[in-house]
Amino acid sequence: MIEDIEAQFCSGLSLLEEARSWQLAGMRLTLRSNSRAVLQRIADYLQDFNIVASPQQDAASTQRIEIHAFERDDLDLSPLTHEWPREAGKTGRKDTYLDLDNARLVVKVRTGMHFLQRPGLCLAAGPCLANDNQLINFINTQWMSCLQRQGWLIGHAAALVRNNQTLAIAGLSGGGKSTLMLKLLGHGGQFMSNDRLFLRANDKRIMAHGIAKWPRINPGTIIHEACLQALIPEQERARLKALPVEQLRQLEQKYDAPIPFFYGQDQVCLHAPLSGLLILNWSATSDQPTRLQRVELSDRLLPALMKSPGPFYQQSNGRFWTPGTLPPQQDYRAVLSNIALFELSGRIDFETAATLCAQQCWDQSHA
Repeated sequence: MIEDIEAQFCSGLSLLEEARSWQLAGMRLTLRSNSRAVLQRIADYLQDFNIVASPQQDAASTQRIEIHAFERDDLDLSPLTHEWPREAGKTGRKDTYLDLDNARLVVKVRTGMHFLQRPGLCLAAGPCLANDNQLINFINTQWMSCLQRQGWLIGHAAALVRNNQTLAIAGLSGGGKSTLMLKLLGHGGQFMSNDRLFLRANDKRIMAHGIAKWPRINPGTIIHEACLQALIPEQERARLKALPVEQLRQLEQKYDAPIPFFYGQDQVCLHAPLSGLLILNWSATSDQPTRLQRVELSDRLLPALMKSPGPFYQQSNGRFWTPGTLPPQQDYRAVLSNIALFELSGRIDFETAATLCAQQCWDQSHA
């Protein structure tokens, strides 16, 4: 059956001779396509990440994988698939999937993008140019799988680096971790990650690793951050500013924010020691002042960081990750046992929070 599905991905189409290649996390990834525009779009996106092999990787240990991306709008394999369950708090249909012999088919419900993954070769087909963000995600999932097979633990967090020390920021979706991370870039930070962070013990330190993905931010973040406002035309910004705060917070209208364009060059660092984890436990409806305090690790706080590897994670034994499951809680406890943990509570106030974090989290996280 997998041969039939592969044939439908590329039916009537031919790959160009040219290709693009990148290396990250011990994996060399090559992208080929029937569309030169697709190749160029992805190359433009990745060019500012300075992607190289992670430390402690050499050429002999580098894994290799190819992704073939077919630009087309006439493929629909969704009748073969069934629902991938959403995480707690998420609504609406997003992904459907079908497990095959050592392979998995995933269909994106809203866009019609199709992805087929098996060892050594991954296929993407659909309106790639209109949904280049999903193709970028698919590329990143291959690097993410490689990291996890090397023993890195996935986390749901933003992260930034100052003086070679990483501060991770975790919280529920919509809790403001991206906005706070962007605010902290103005306090001398370098961007590491917006939503996926990988952690691993290494020589008595915990290392943090980001992926090649720019922040995807909502309008509420953009209109209140002066350097980002060019992402939205002036007339639309005025309309958004007139919306009630809660309605603005609920808008799901994502924009890419390439960090070098808005914050300057040399503002990206994908690999550095982890020194602190900040948990956002604040509320837009709280009448309490914004407060930052050092806390102990507890079961109450761990779920903010825990993350499913998702439908594309294929383990070393060839098995794909099971829907609805998370890595064991003790794995997170192990990597965080000697890491400074902070909690931000009270009302949501990004200016105050950024000042508190810049003064306390980096400077005291190693104490």
